[in-house]
Amino acid sequence: MTADLIPFLSGPISVAISVGILMVTGLFVSFFVTDRIILSGIKQEKKLVEKTEEEIKHETTILLDMSEKIDHMQSEIEDLEKLMKKEKL
Repeated sequence: MTADLIPFLSGPISVAISVGILMVTGLFVSFFVTDRIILSGIKQEKKLVEKTEEEIKHETTILLDMSEKIDHMQSEIEDLEKLMKKEKL
């Protein structure tokens, strides 16, 4: 309604701008929120507020273990790269 008070923003231009803004915000919502909801539904994950403290601790342990394994793999890859460089010389 405020845009209608400005002469060059009245009528079809106001509607076009409003539709554009609604489409952009809808796109952001669907991209950032909906995808997460759909993926968590497919994986049958619980919301964080629905999880027990024990489940959260278990997931944290799993993530830390995976992080340690990745760090170990990264160091092994670096060692292999160093070995390959030495063999090329």
